[in-house]
Amino acid sequence: MLALPLATIPTIAITGTPGAGKSTAACALAHRLSQLVQPGQAVRYLETGFWYRVAGWLHATGQLVWDGSLDLAKLKSFDFKTFLQVPANQVLIQHPDIDLPTAWLAQNPEVRGIIAARQQEVIARPTSKVLVGAGLPGELNIYLHTDATTGASRRCQLQRQWGRHVNIAELERVVALRTEQDAGRANAAVKTVDGGLSIDTTNLTAFEVDALIWAEVERSINTGRVVLATQALVH
Repeated sequence: MLALPLATIPTIAITGTPGAGKSTAACALAHRLSQLVQPGQAVRYLETGFWYRVAGWLHATGQLVWDGSLDLAKLKSFDFKTFLQVPANQVLIQHPDIDLPTAWLAQNPEVRGIIAARQQEVIARPTSKVLVGAGLPGELNIYLHTDATTGASRRCQLQRQWGRHVNIAELERVVALRTEQDAGRANAAVKTVDGGLSIDTTNLTAFEVDALIWAEVERSINTGRVVLATQALVH
């Protein structure tokens, strides 16, 4: 395939349940797309959920204070981009203790409004072609899902790679709660999108998920379609 200008690459929004492999798929997809574009250009992916986890970490460490209401000035001024460029910080915010504060803050309309507004600056950049999170403006929409047991098992394996010991039963409870809260959220609920691609990743490897997504992306680019007309269900 000839090198393509960035403008011909559709914006791809990935959402789904905890532990379904969203970040892994987005990273692989951004890498593949970068190989398609013209020299000197690159496709970036934005993990919007990480911003909420940063907010959860700020709250858990006493930097985002609750005193009857949230002190939102910290969120308005915090340098999310610089913080998340440090790999150790990405590990830090994925500690299991951050899960519940993150889920709680994600339900707060003021918090979502501030973070969403700040993320728009990043989303508007021409290189931001792969977006991970709920309610994002994708031309091609992908929903990855798995059950709470599988999601918790994957999260547990990741935590153990980082040297953390976690209670798998408690982690499964938190994942199930997060899934329920995300699906029931009034704004930006995590759900399938009409005309989008839905993949059950429970029994699939990361490579297999990548292959399924890439087949749809290639088809979209090759046919000039940026909105999928059908929904593919993989079990």
